[in-house]
Amino acid sequence: MLGTLEPLLRRTFRSSEDAVSTYGIALSKVKGSAYVVSMDVVEKRVMDPYGKRGRPSKEWVPTYHSEYTLDIAWEFSERLAEEMADARQVRVLITNLKRGTEDSVNPRDGVTGDGVLMLYLGQYRIEHCFRTSKSRYEVNKVYFHNPSRANAFMFVVSLATMIGEFITAVLQDGGVMRTAEGLIDDMSTLLLKRDPSDNQDYLEGPSEMRDCYMRLLEVLELDPDKMFG
Repeated sequence: MLGTLEPLLRRTFRSSEDAVSTYGIALSKVKGSAYVVSMDVVEKRVMDPYGKRGRPSKEWVPTYHSEYTLDIAWEFSERLAEEMADARQVRVLITNLKRGTEDSVNPRDGVTGDGVLMLYLGQYRIEHCFRTSKSRYEVNKVYFHNPSRANAFMFVVSLATMIGEFITAVLQDGGVMRTAEGLIDDMSTLLLKRDPSDNQDYLEGPSEMRDCYMRLLEVLELDPDKMFG
């Protein structure tokens, strides 16, 4: 859109018909886009050159001619984008980054379609981290007196988030389709007790949770004896 219409803003035309015709040809090249385009022809009176060397004489009467420019505006329409996506049965990812033939070091200088997707996925991981920190670990408003305490707090929260996500990934790879925080809630129903008759530790609680706990230790390759103390 920019590459087609923007150069017309710098052009001048001898007639309004020429301006309209050139605009129509350019607009046909971006037909079917998700932009709503509007145009207006602007007339400007320009003085003709003197045509002789030196300063104009007092008797010289300046003459003028008309030049025409295009005032073009375009605005992205989410409605048109949705209609186009539905018609083509595709998902549309909207971005204001410049299109490039290859991914630049700075994405704002130009990025390919695959590069946009990778940036989006990277942003999703960041958003997922914040959502996990706020919802799963109940991080709410916290007030600190100096930046060092805030940095330390964020380090602990980030570390807890990373460990929780790592445990979840290991569990699901091992066939335990549970999350780390979900297991923490479920395991609160278990109590570790010791039988005084033989000094053996055992878990007291629902049988399915005892089995789940032992499976958890197996997947995480943890020694039950060490876990029980």
